[in-house]
Amino acid sequence: DRQNHGAIDEKTGKILEDLDEIISHILDFNAENMKKIQPEKDVEDVMRKKAKIIEEMLSDHNVDKFPQEIPWDVYMKVLEKVMRQRKVCFRDVIKSGRCYKFALFFLINRMYSCEEFPEDSAVTFLTKIFKGKGSKEKLGNNRFIHNKEPLTKLFEKCVVELVARALNEATPQAQAGSR
Repeated sequence: DRQNHGAIDEKTGKILEDLDEIISHILDFNAENMKKIQPEKDVEDVMRKKAKIIEEMLSDHNVDKFPQEIPWDVYMKVLEKVMRQRKVCFRDVIKSGRCYKFALFFLINRMYSCEEFPEDSAVTFLTKIFKGKGSKEKLGNNRFIHNKEPLTKLFEKCVVELVARALNEATPQAQAGSR
């Protein structure tokens, strides 16, 4: 590669003009930068604990520790979030009464525990939105939003909340940034 006309050696401050010296210097510089730095002892301890927790969570005898149903507080947290966002797709849920929300809770729990889902939950509705350039007929000039029916979306949000809770409980405080 003849694009390198010069380089400065940071150690000596000397300008390198010979192509072989430049390439050698670049290789040395990158080798130094790419050295794997050994983690400190406390970081190694956290990494070991994290690996142990993950191993315990994935072991077969631990399956019964995961909730067999979606707890009421998880469902209510998801409902509060949905009501704050005021998304149109959840309009019926937002405007419904307590009895309807309670019935949805039982239905979502049945879906979770029995792993039986309504046929509608497999259906995805595509909404085409024009990007505003070119011809509307070309699919590349449009983007598509994938929508599910509200019950399925609510169920997905509850499961995501359960997983987030399990991750937060299993993640040590030292790793809080990775949550």
